[in-house]
Amino acid sequence: MLPNLSNTCKLQLLIPVSIEPAWMSARRQALLQLKTIVDVRVSSRTDKSSKALYTVEVFRNSVDNNDSPTSVDPVANGGRPLKVAVRSEKTLTEFGLLRGDIYDTAWSAHNNAHCAFCAELVELYVLGSANPEALTLRLLGEERALRKLTKLLNDLLTLTVRNSSADGRGVCSGQAHIPQLLFNFLFDRVPEEAPAA
Repeated sequence: MLPNLSNTCKLQLLIPVSIEPAWMSARRQALLQLKTIVDVRVSSRTDKSSKALYTVEVFRNSVDNNDSPTSVDPVANGGRPLKVAVRSEKTLTEFGLLRGDIYDTAWSAHNNAHCAFCAELVELYVLGSANPEALTLRLLGEERALRKLTKLLNDLLTLTVRNSSADGRGVCSGQAHIPQLLFNFLFDRVPEEAPAA
C-alpha cells in the first residue's frame, strides 16, 4: 500500500512524455525540411582544375527565405517566382556516392522482403536512374547530362517525401537513414563523425 499524500506537500502531477532518440529527431527535421522543397535543379556545369562541378539549386516553398541567394528562377504553382534556397556545387563522384549510398542503405535494410519504400528505391537504382559516374553520361552533352542529374535528384526527393513518415516509430533502417542522406547532399551538410572511444 502506498502512503497517503497530503495536500501540504504541493507535489506536481507527473505527465507522461515520449522522448525520442537524437537520431530520430535529426531524421524528422531532415524529412520536414525535404518536404518544403518545391523543385531541385542541376543548372550548370563549370570546369575547375580538371573536375567538372555541377551547380545544384534547391527551391523551397518557404515564406521566410531571408538568407537565400537572390536569384529568382522557376515559377511556383501560385504564379510567383521562387528563390533559390540553397545553391551548391557537386562533382559527378558526389552524385554517384549519393546514389550508391542510398541504394546500399535501401538494399541492406531488409533480410527478406523489402518494404515499399526500399523496394521503390532499389527499383529506381536498377531500372530508372542514370549512373552519374558512367562514361555515357559524360558523353551525352551538357544539357542532357544536366537533365539526367536533375531527374535523378527529383526522383529521389519524390520517393523519399512520398514514402516517409515524420513519425519514426516502426520504420526500417532505410526509412530512418535515407532522408538524412538526401538532406545532407541537398543542403550541403557534412555528416558528423561519431566520437572515437
